[in-house]
Amino acid sequence: MKFCYKNDILDWRIVILAFFLCLLHILTVKILIIASVIAICEAAILLFLALKCRFDLYLYVLVIILATTLEFPIFIDESLKYIPSITMLPFVKGYFFLLLSLWPLPKLLYNRSVWKSIPFKSLFFYVSIFASSTLIIGIVMWILSMFMNGTSTIFHFSFLIKDLISLGLFSVYALYFIYAYLHYPGFKRYLELITFSVLVAVILVALFVSLIGVRGYYGSNEIVLMPLSFFFSTSIIFFLFYKKYRKKHIILLLFLSLAAIFMQLVYSNALSGKSWLVTFAILLICLALLYNRAKLKFVGGVIILAFSFPFLLNIIEEQTDSDSLTSSKLTQALSLISVVDIDWYDNLPLSPKIRIEEFFNTNLEYIEHPSFMLLGKGFGGGHQDYRCSYGNYNPAAFSLEEYNNEYFIMLHESLNTVFLKFGILGLIFWGFLLLKFCSNFNKSPWLILGGLWFLFFWGYSPALMSIGLSSLIIGMGDVQCVKLENEICDAHELE
Repeated sequence: MKFCYKNDILDWRIVILAFFLCLLHILTVKILIIASVIAICEAAILLFLALKCRFDLYLYVLVIILATTLEFPIFIDESLKYIPSITMLPFVKGYFFLLLSLWPLPKLLYNRSVWKSIPFKSLFFYVSIFASSTLIIGIVMWILSMFMNGTSTIFHFSFLIKDLISLGLFSVYALYFIYAYLHYPGFKRYLELITFSVLVAVILVALFVSLIGVRGYYGSNEIVLMPLSFFFSTSIIFFLFYKKYRKKHIILLLFLSLAAIFMQLVYSNALSGKSWLVTFAILLICLALLYNRAKLKFVGGVIILAFSFPFLLNIIEEQTDSDSLTSSKLTQALSLISVVDIDWYDNLPLSPKIRIEEFFNTNLEYIEHPSFMLLGKGFGGGHQDYRCSYGNYNPAAFSLEEYNNEYFIMLHESLNTVFLKFGILGLIFWGFLLLKFCSNFNKSPWLILGGLWFLFFWGYSPALMSIGLSSLIIGMGDVQCVKLENEICDAHELE
């Protein structure tokens, strides 16, 4: 039998490329000179594609590079001051990536014919409205809040740049991917091929580095040394429920799913708290998918889950006994859903409690400054710690500059970030989009991945964006295809 390295779902050449690129980033992350040279070479490739005006290729390459890039020293080694990458180059820092990302914006906005082709009331329509409105609101409200916050202008401007590189560019790239989907024939097919191949590579790399003992450190705890895109590893399970993927790659998907579950149970990772929440969510979503396909399968799934649950609990218990970080994060995840305890909030660990306090403090900020309530504080906007709940300097919570200025800008959850930066209007629109994604999740596994990213990580990490935003675009395209197929079927029935 002849080995086929490529089909319309998976390309093993991209898997190999992403595998070795990710491994290269991991092995050189603590060697500053080599890591800097790699980052500069990657930036030069993207700049070359930009100058050649190959916008589709630019986005494809960007997905591969970002998904394999390490970003935050706190998840690797606290002794590192920064990690060289395309988003944080030596000397020029994040300014290069900001300028590189803005180069096509005027041309794309000028091409009105493409934007007019967006189907009205489609997911693409709603997401493009959300992305463009957050850009405009963020900039306008930044100008207003800069003169009313009473904070240092230098401090406020520095965090404006950080917000633009995170939140602003997330909105920009959402518009870019939608534009490419509409403008380039076959863009969705190629993006799906690349994203799925990269996701496969990320899981294989994680398994490899875990087995050979390569580790990162979160505080004093050992974790899997991987890009944050590793967060999506357990989501590979969703593809087993869709015939398109199961038919061609059932063995591969089963292996990757088992590997992802094994690593979730045995090894700690940088996003352990959210990864445990997503693990619980995966169980619920899988049961819902089984129920949608056949009630008998659903019953069978419940029985299997019932028999396997004690076994899984035993593995988790054994692992948490020897891993304080896994134990801590699992406890935090469980405490968030254990609201029946009368002392639930008082006993809540600091990490999830800070996220809840962020929401409370944002509410109090709007009570203090009601003129910002509707549209938010904009890019660079923040709030004070009215409830005195953030404590002394904690690098895992906020930066030293935020503590020194008693003004907190970089929040931890999509909900809190959208509420603070874009106000009640932004929060309502964000919730509306989540409901739209949930109502269509059974039509595409990609929409589930993209929805999880939108729920947890909008504006947090470019590595997470590379998989999350790509998945969202592919998933929305799948929903659009299903809608068109239904319309064609309805038209034939009328004839």
